[in-house]
Amino acid sequence: MSVRALPAGAVALPVMYFATLLVAGVANPAVSIGAVPSMLGAAPAPHPAIYNGGMILTALCGLAGSLGIGLRLAEMGAGRILGTATAITVGLASLGLAEAGLFPLPSPYHEAFGLSLFGALTPIFGAFALLRARDDRRAVAVLFLAFVAILVVFAILNGVGGLATDANAGEWVRALALIAFGSVAVIGWRAMRGAS
Repeated sequence: MSVRALPAGAVALPVMYFATLLVAGVANPAVSIGAVPSMLGAAPAPHPAIYNGGMILTALCGLAGSLGIGLRLAEMGAGRILGTATAITVGLASLGLAEAGLFPLPSPYHEAFGLSLFGALTPIFGAFALLRARDDRRAVAVLFLAFVAILVVFAILNGVGGLATDANAGEWVRALALIAFGSVAVIGWRAMRGAS
């Protein structure tokens, strides 16, 4: 795979993630959409391998995208530090997805290292990287807004406003994933477009 194609993994990440949730949700109708997505891969679910395998495949997309983002952002003028920092956040979040698939609930290792949380930093590092590379200002603005939205959803998930409940926490987690993984796709797309 060429360096030029690697960022496509970042663009594919949210598609793979939500396709996995859709297929696993259809296969496991007893798991409510309000439940956290990891319940689709837990032992009581009738077809946990769909979710768990999908998380591993999603992680592989993210890891390929991470490598491509790191290489391409540096080439685009973002500098090695910002390009590498952005790539590391994508890579660590991707490893968190792999961890979730390899160690389904109720394993104590399911989120033992909190690697997925690094994905919250992807849009802010990506925004500064694209800004330094003098890339499309609309993409930069989208990433800054995504970072603010992530902070808001994190606050809600941690009890601010009483909006997140046991019955709807999964919906908030999905919203968080849409924002965070959508940010990864935006950065991957800009890295692909920046390829010469």
